[in-house]
Amino acid sequence: MTDEELDSLLIEILNEYLAETKEDAEYIKNQKSKDYKEVKEDYHFVIEHLSNLLPAIHSLDDLAEMDEEDISLVYDYIAEYAGNFIIREDPLYKEADLKKYSGIEEILNMFMDDDDFDEEEEI
Repeated sequence: MTDEELDSLLIEILNEYLAETKEDAEYIKNQKSKDYKEVKEDYHFVIEHLSNLLPAIHSLDDLAEMDEEDISLVYDYIAEYAGNFIIREDPLYKEADLKKYSGIEEILNMFMDDDDFDEEEEI
């Protein structure tokens, strides 16, 4: 993918992740157990964090200029999004889904240092 395509995909992923988190938060809003309280707090944090962060991110370069904590959290959001990504079997969608997933992996790989790969090889 080109840099422009990756930039667009990054924004798309973060917007979709935010929308999904809002839906999940809405779904459990009436749950009262302690476990749900913690999940609600996590959802609230993600919603607030991404809502504040997204207006400042227009590209991977914008993200790279942010502090380490924000970068790490965005990586986690993208990794979770990737973990839940569904590649549909329908031939009308499968190729596009595979291309999108390939782009997601490419973005995730940008977060890795060459040192990370060297350490993995040594194990």
